[in-house]
Amino acid sequence: MTKQYEYEFSICTWISHSPDRLTEISESLAAQGMTDFEWIIVADGSNESIREAVHRVMAQADFPVQHVDRFCPGEHIAVNSAVPAARGGFFIMLPADVRLSPQALERLKYHWESIPRAHRNSFAAVIGSCEYPDGSSASSPLPSSPFDATGIEVSAHRGFGGPVAGCIKTQMLEKYPFPQFEGEDFMPLELVLNRIGTAALTRYLDEAFFILDSRNRKMRKQDRRKWIDNPLGAALFYQEASARRMPIARLFRTCAQYVRFSLHAGVIPDEIYRNSARKAISFFMLWPGLFLYRRDLRK
Repeated sequence: MTKQYEYEFSICTWISHSPDRLTEISESLAAQGMTDFEWIIVADGSNESIREAVHRVMAQADFPVQHVDRFCPGEHIAVNSAVPAARGGFFIMLPADVRLSPQALERLKYHWESIPRAHRNSFAAVIGSCEYPDGSSASSPLPSSPFDATGIEVSAHRGFGGPVAGCIKTQMLEKYPFPQFEGEDFMPLELVLNRIGTAALTRYLDEAFFILDSRNRKMRKQDRRKWIDNPLGAALFYQEASARRMPIARLFRTCAQYVRFSLHAGVIPDEIYRNSARKAISFFMLWPGLFLYRRDLRK
């Protein structure tokens, strides 16, 4: 039986430390041009300051707010915790340091409804670019907009990169939850988009739905540290990506990254080879992967 949803969107924010931005997020949601959404805050209620801030915005908001009271060491775990409680047909991950652009919800709904009704079952998400407060783009341009494809096709074949944001069918996140590894607090969104891409298309757009904090310009340069600190998830991402069709040069680089992060995870070369989706290529990329791994250690 198909699950019935009460709202168009469920918007999820994970609060791990300071709750200072909750009021700003609440105000930005209240300023949206449509009200057919709920806000899910995933936060550890045992933290007194966080609990008080969550209760305050819940009391003041004129739209539905849920509090999923759970300690989550990473955003991907928070999303897995929020999805079962979601009452919206589409799910939006809204980090605490990001804002929805004006009319973002209306535009997301418009782009979804622009897909012919007969074809909508073939799609799982509407994804756009991100921009900074000064209006400059944080993402590379698409070959055309809209562009209907899978995540692998867009990144590996078309070169679309940088942060992306949009909405995903909640039922797809129920079917494809984020993998979780004990002790790791990061998992790339692209891993789930790639998995979803085996069953459905994504509509990509050269339109910004998220506005990033200007400090994210510097943080993006440090993102690779997150991958190194969470090597099991990183290795899984590259292992699965390498199994998909992509240009040969990109495939060699992907296998080298698989080796690199597997080494960070403490996997021995024999197991790296056995677990590889492309054994022959991964065998030849053992030395380049080892070079990248040792370079990481020196830095």
